[in-house]
Amino acid sequence: MPSVRACKEKRALDQWAEAKDYQVVVIGYGPVGAMVANLMGRAGVRTLVIDKTPEVFPKPRAIALDHEILRVFDNIGALDKIAPYLEPFTASQHFGVDGELIRRIDMAPAPYPLGYVPSQVFLQPPVEVELRNNLACFPCVDVRLGLDFISFTQDAEAVSIEARNGDGEIERFKGAYLIGCDGASSGVRRTAGLALDDLGFDEPWLVVDILVNEKGLAKLPRTSAQYCNATRPTTYVIGPKNLRRWEITILPGEDPKALENEANV
Repeated sequence: MPSVRACKEKRALDQWAEAKDYQVVVIGYGPVGAMVANLMGRAGVRTLVIDKTPEVFPKPRAIALDHEILRVFDNIGALDKIAPYLEPFTASQHFGVDGELIRRIDMAPAPYPLGYVPSQVFLQPPVEVELRNNLACFPCVDVRLGLDFISFTQDAEAVSIEARNGDGEIERFKGAYLIGCDGASSGVRRTAGLALDDLGFDEPWLVVDILVNEKGLAKLPRTSAQYCNATRPTTYVIGPKNLRRWEITILPGEDPKALENEANV
């Protein structure tokens, strides 16, 4: 049985829908904002998504996800669309400072606890594109790109949002709820006066993604690898298809910008 609070919140959302205002406004259209918008759409919640950047960021960043995330993709009807950009994570091997094998970790065999392979590698840009494309299934969701969030105010009835469009004009929107999905430098967080809890972990690494040809693939390890060298730890990840990733520690005194030069890489 739903709680009294849940019933009141549903009635409040229904009233917003009848008034043609947005029930939820989402700031940020990265993978989190796109997923939130899909979940809102699946629930029939009238939703607006705002982001200042019109396109998906073109470079891969995250490379792995787990079976719980796959369940969410399935729940919004997007799993078949993103499946071409997923592959099961390979076994991985850890090597010591002298190159000796310390341990090998194999992926769990079927049957899988949640019905999916527990760990997958993926290509983030096309997966984000498919998450956005999937919103076509939900006519209750509107997307406005090229709008730069400025601030919000709220009272007992609503949240009022201001954003600036590409022509420099201020546009205003209103919703029953506001969800900030605008990243670590979140303008929503700053406007709300919420402190960022920084745990102080900061290690620079050089991340190199390469699309490898057949000749190169034949020379590379068949498993992902962690090289446990105390001086310069390095990770090698087998991504989907012919994508291979190296993550290399940047040492004190080294210039990250110089290391990014293609010849140095």
